[in-house]
Amino acid sequence: MKKKITKEEFINQKGELAYDAMTDFLNLEIDDDFIEVMYSFLSVANFRVGEYEGNQYLLRKLNAQEVEIIDIGSEGFVEEEKLFRFNISVAEFLYILDEIDEWRKDFWKN
Repeated sequence: MKKKITKEEFINQKGELAYDAMTDFLNLEIDDDFIEVMYSFLSVANFRVGEYEGNQYLLRKLNAQEVEIIDIGSEGFVEEEKLFRFNISVAEFLYILDEIDEWRKDFWKN
């Protein structure tokens, strides 16, 4: 079941840096042809763990309910983990994929 999350809630829960990373991830790693693959990877409950490594980000499915997004491009340069990785529920991520065009908008404002 998808769980609605607004941009404001996302920022309040995970921080501005995680929000920037999320919009960056959506724009750099998920094109229109790949959305269905990502959706399947996340929504299949019996596929509990796994990884997708993109050009700049690693998406790690920790379990059937949670994923971790890691900015592997920044990982070697920053000591504080919270600056380059964050967790999000699968339900919230699926909702964001459904609303991807809206979430991608802020990427181009920077």
